Amino acid sequence: MQIARCQSELQSGKIIPVYPGAVLKTDIGPDDSKICCSFIAKENFDKVVSFYENSLKIKPLDANGLSAQLPFLKQQTDMLLQQMPPEMKIRFFVLKVVEFQGQKGAEIFEVTSGSTGVEFSLTESQMPAEDKHFVSEWDNSTGRTGISGSLNNISEPETQSTKILLTALPSSGPEGFKKGETEITSVPPQVNIMYSKLKTKGKGGEDGGSDRYYEIRISISDQKGSLEYAEEMVKGGSNSEKEVKVKGKYDGKEMVNSNDFGCQQSGKIFLVNKRFLVEITADLICDMNVINQLIDKMNLDGLPK
Repeated sequence: MQIARCQSELQSGKIIPVYPGAVLKTDIGPDDSKICCSFIAKENFDKVVSFYENSLKIKPLDANGLSAQLPFLKQQTDMLLQQMPPEMKIRFFVLKVVEFQGQKGAEIFEVTSGSTGVEFSLTESQMPAEDKHFVSEWDNSTGRTGISGSLNNISEPETQSTKILLTALPSSGPEGFKKGETEITSVPPQVNIMYSKLKTKGKGGEDGGSDRYYEIRISISDQKGSLEYAEEMVKGGSNSEKEVKVKGKYDGKEMVNSNDFGCQQSGKIFLVNKRFLVEITADLICDMNVINQLIDKMNLDGLPK
């Protein structure tokens, strides 16, 4: 689940111990995280959740509870609920919530029940000193370099794959919008960009509101090793979603969400060449023409087949 775009502002600095007796997961399947470190505990799910509740002093939330506490994550959690097997359990620990340039984000630690046990993932920066040996064990077992940050975007050097993705980003944003910094992650290869425009100037102070922005976020990722996930992402799953053909040839879906207060969010997700997942989300914009104009400015034909 992509949770936030501002990694440096988001990090909570929370130290999270590895559950006693948990085993480092080094046998990586096609749908598993390719970054360090994931663990499996052969324990009762509620017992593991209770351990982390006591360690973190944070109340665990189910998916509905997460949506209620952090409404800006409702779209992601609704999608998660649709994709979860009925027997699966998941609990979220909200470590930190921030707002940066009108965009909200959260650092979240997850505990899930799986077919092989209770699973969770930690980054190197989250581990206490006595547990950091797992990082070198993971590196030695997988032959990869450990990369911290499984839930949030991380700035990484450009690789050949990300260079290709960068060429597909729009040549420019909508008129009047300011372009943010381009963010890159290497696992999986992904590039992100945000365009923003002031909607309402806040008055500040205790009784005043903060500035509100129109924001458009674009993400392009290479899902070569996770095609099943990518294909699931472009399927319609709620009343606010409908399946479409983007530019007449790419399978995708579009979403428009409004309520009594007006337009909240719109977006399109589509798959290019059965490999590259393009996600566009627009906050406080429900005119699909704005999104379509951005798509027209993208060099999608340059993505390899």
